[in-house]
Amino acid sequence: AFLIKGRYLYETKPEHYVIDRFFYQEAFPNSTANKVLQQVDNTMNYMGLEGHYLRRTTKENLFQIQFGNQYREDAFFSGLQFYQDENLVESPKGYQNEQKYTVYDVYLKSNYQLKINRFSLKGKLELHQFVKTLNQQKSEPFVLNPKLGVSFKMNQNHKFEVSYAYNSSNAQLSEIYDSYILTGFRSFFRGTGKHELLNASSLMFNYQLGNWGNKFFASSFILYSKMHDYFSSSSEVHPNFVKTTRALIKDKDVLTFSSQVDRYFSSIATNIKLNFGYSYIFYNNAVNSSSFRAISLKNFNYGFELRSGFSGFFNYHFGTSWKYSQVATTFKESFSNHNSFLDLFFAFNEKLNVEIQTEHYSFGQPNQEQANYFFADFSATYAFKKQGLRISLIGKNLFNTTEFKEFSISDVGSFTNGYRLFPRYVLLKVGYRF
Repeated sequence: AFLIKGRYLYETKPEHYVIDRFFYQEAFPNSTANKVLQQVDNTMNYMGLEGHYLRRTTKENLFQIQFGNQYREDAFFSGLQFYQDENLVESPKGYQNEQKYTVYDVYLKSNYQLKINRFSLKGKLELHQFVKTLNQQKSEPFVLNPKLGVSFKMNQNHKFEVSYAYNSSNAQLSEIYDSYILTGFRSFFRGTGKHELLNASSLMFNYQLGNWGNKFFASSFILYSKMHDYFSSSSEVHPNFVKTTRALIKDKDVLTFSSQVDRYFSSIATNIKLNFGYSYIFYNNAVNSSSFRAISLKNFNYGFELRSGFSGFFNYHFGTSWKYSQVATTFKESFSNHNSFLDLFFAFNEKLNVEIQTEHYSFGQPNQEQANYFFADFSATYAFKKQGLRISLIGKNLFNTTEFKEFSISDVGSFTNGYRLFPRYVLLKVGYRF
């Protein structure tokens, strides 16, 4: 097959943001403002043309090649202004952006899959010639992105796969504009002011035991990524606001592991699923300091589910999971979450169906009192005919939980987010299908 594809995109995202209070007296001690306004205009033009050739042999070998070019132009304008009532008093320097970022990409991509008995060799190679311009800065990097993978199918039940990839990518405009922009009513953000290439490599391993649809299926996945260049941050944390600047530094490590086991027991007509996951991230950033600090984030999660497949009027779905998170830097903080659910399904006959859903959440820090929340929903539907009148009774938040507080941590501290919830309510729904 040979395909020719062309695309043109135009997008504009204006923003008019007003805050009727002034929180930034510490940064602007001489200002008499009592209101803040920010106007943003962000437009994008994209044009692309590509040819794509594919060839598959009778032995399922696959060869693909893509060649083309694409052009993208981003124009970003932002202006922060301080007002006293309706009078403009200041347009602070360093908080006005006028950026134009263009990327022209001529590329050639090839992809090949070769099957030899039980082995399958997969190769991918991308060649890019970029011409990039940020305001008056221009660069013309040539990029080579390879990927190589091998899979081995020992028999119908055992399959192994391993792959390695190296990738160079361009920075996005949101990471490189050089003046501050207000991203929230108490936060300012700015980029590096330079267009950079970000380089990363990754190694993946996957093992699969069984096949989908079998009574027993298990899989394990490991991914290690090394970001040789990445955008970190240097932040100034003040009582009423935070100023963050992007910083390009080296060596960020990400390790992810996940495993899943599915087993169907025909004697009890139930499927059991076990899950386990682990992730580790190591990186550096700076907070209220010119020197960078090391940060490690760890997450463990595990749980199980039971889902019935009864042939009668009743079925259920039950599950529970735990998550433990830890951040370690100049301090160490951790928290744990627990979530359980039980769903009950009743199909009394072809006309009447009832469903009950319950959930329990628990949040908090170790060795401290946990915050517990219970939820329950109910729905019952009666259909007089398959095509005709249907009546449903729906109940939400039956335990009448009025608020929900969620705990989280980051490398600068711990946070509690609170949400107000709708109180208990019941709906009667009438519908007619024809």
